Amino acid sequence: MDKSIIIGIAAIVAAGAAQAATISWETAQNIAGDSDVSLSGTSVYAYSYGGTDETVNTQEFIGMDGSPGGNADIGLTFDRDGNPDTFAGTTTPFTSLTTGYQSLVGSSSWGRQVLTGTVTLNGLIIDQAYSVQIWMNDSRDRTDWNIRTSTLDGAAVDHNTTDAHGGLGQYIIGTFTADAASQDIAVVSLTAPQIAAIQLRAVPEPSSAALLGLGGLALVLRRRK
Repeated sequence: MDKSIIIGIAAIVAAGAAQAATISWETAQNIAGDSDVSLSGTSVYAYSYGGTDETVNTQEFIGMDGSPGGNADIGLTFDRDGNPDTFAGTTTPFTSLTTGYQSLVGSSSWGRQVLTGTVTLNGLIIDQAYSVQIWMNDSRDRTDWNIRTSTLDGAAVDHNTTDAHGGLGQYIIGTFTADAASQDIAVVSLTAPQIAAIQLRAVPEPSSAALLGLGGLALVLRRRK
């Protein structure tokens, strides 16, 4: 099936999915190197679906191994059995990534025969702005790359952009302002929903937000004078 058809079906499913705030998704970007990892704002939590902790671009990701359905921070309805599976490749460009980045995107949590699922971000503060970054990657030697795409609330993320062994997937960044303590993200795929890594950041940094508020107050007082 053509990827455009998959995206269209996913958009219909996502439109009917219940969630809290609306997430504004940027266009998915191809995985390229450590600098892919966003450092905007302040880290809230970051997880890799490999079994080990990894630090990439100074951001530490906790290895999320053996946690069926996620944990207190991240909920997963499509988690196959709590244990990540290997999606690494043995050729370039996958092997050209740093060791840490290979580990970050070389394993994934995914759903077996589950085509729709939900990622739930927990521990949110109402009215706080957040940025969520999610990676999907499948660099294995396969023959069905043309249908290996997942969507997040209808935003497409390709698991392998070159449809070849060793090829790399994509990451996507979305921003939203929390209106509840948790946020649902609908994940849809015609093969299996997949998450390699995820991080949540508060934006802007709390100190920056405070400075902006003080600046606005000073401007109002100046005008009154």
